[in-house]
Amino acid sequence: MPTDLLPITPSEDFWSRQANAQKFSFEFAPFGVPTEITANDPAALTAAQLSSRRFSRIVEPSGQAIRIQIVVCDGKPTPLPDDLPERLMYSGVGDWITVSAGEWGHGFANLQTRQAFIFLSPTLAIDARLVSRYFIDHYLLNFLFTEWAMLHASCVLDPTGRRLIILMGGHNSGKSTTALHLARAGYPFLADGMLLMRLCSARPVVGGYPV
Repeated sequence: MPTDLLPITPSEDFWSRQANAQKFSFEFAPFGVPTEITANDPAALTAAQLSSRRFSRIVEPSGQAIRIQIVVCDGKPTPLPDDLPERLMYSGVGDWITVSAGEWGHGFANLQTRQAFIFLSPTLAIDARLVSRYFIDHYLLNFLFTEWAMLHASCVLDPTGRRLIILMGGHNSGKSTTALHLARAGYPFLADGMLLMRLCSARPVVGGYPV
């Protein structure tokens, strides 16, 4: 029997791995965590750029890196429903979490390795706002929640830089409006909706989302 086998090259890209190759990338550091978002379509990175504007930055990046891979799939364009955010389904088991938009896309991620994979239909991929808010931000926040404590609050900084003013309350109670008035009065704005906090060398560090 022959001992050497010739390499077998598939005649077709059955799994679409060649078409889905991650050729484009965008890097930033939400809350100082090194993050790389890659895609097989450069248009998909517009959503990554939108997400990068919503997270606080820290001067010195640190922590376990995050990687999100986005695949824009081939297929017949199907119009997006107006209520797509309400149709999203979330699930998880162990370290794995998923989000599904039905025929328009789905994603899964591992909280321990901080890797996420997002598969999008062509019609969803071109809606950068939806992809950014309901897929990229969703996974970034869940990765960050493994290290940061979160309060549903708006937050500004005292002009002296010595005190945080945290505004907590029920939905539509005026947190954002109050924070806006304080910002106009010279209080640096930190967060509108989520305030994340952690200890670093016994010193409290805070960040906001969205900023």
